[in-house]
Amino acid sequence: SPEARPQGTPKARAKAAEELGDLSRWLQHAPGAWASFSVVPEQAMIRTMPSTKSRPQGILRRGDVVEGEIRSEWLLLDRGKDLRALHRGEGRWVLIDGSGLGIAGLGLILERFVPRPEVRRTFSEALEVQCLAEAREQAGYHVEVEAPDSGDEPIRLPCPAGRVMLVHGLRPSSRVRLRFVLITGSAGALLGA
Repeated sequence: SPEARPQGTPKARAKAAEELGDLSRWLQHAPGAWASFSVVPEQAMIRTMPSTKSRPQGILRRGDVVEGEIRSEWLLLDRGKDLRALHRGEGRWVLIDGSGLGIAGLGLILERFVPRPEVRRTFSEALEVQCLAEAREQAGYHVEVEAPDSGDEPIRLPCPAGRVMLVHGLRPSSRVRLRFVLITGSAGALLGA
């Protein structure tokens, strides 16, 4: 006589994966950029597969910051998970933006998170700034320096791969605003904190 299997067995997960349709677009996706995101709505579901119909695996709350690999409109939270494990439903996925799915009330779920710059030391005409560790993973990170009292345009300096950089040429005793920006795409869209 056949044995009853709990829902969490590999056979049950494989059957569930078949019912979700073709997910190869996300599962066999070329490795994407690793990035940090913050949760926008009250809560966001972590799922076992890149489908809103897949089994929930956890919940994120508004303001939570997560890191993962971008795979189109989904974020894979597991680094280095092999393809067989992903096909078995052993991954952790969060939808980035559900606007195009046609589900009422489902919009932007995760937005890029760029932390504030850390000033390590100050000098009379310079600042030592710790760049993002993420700068090693993705090109495009810059430190934007603005001196509001000077009337000068803000300047953007590329971050040297997560290292400390020296921002010099500042006026003595001037107040400055610093933020990291990520310049993305050919149009140069800015994301910043």
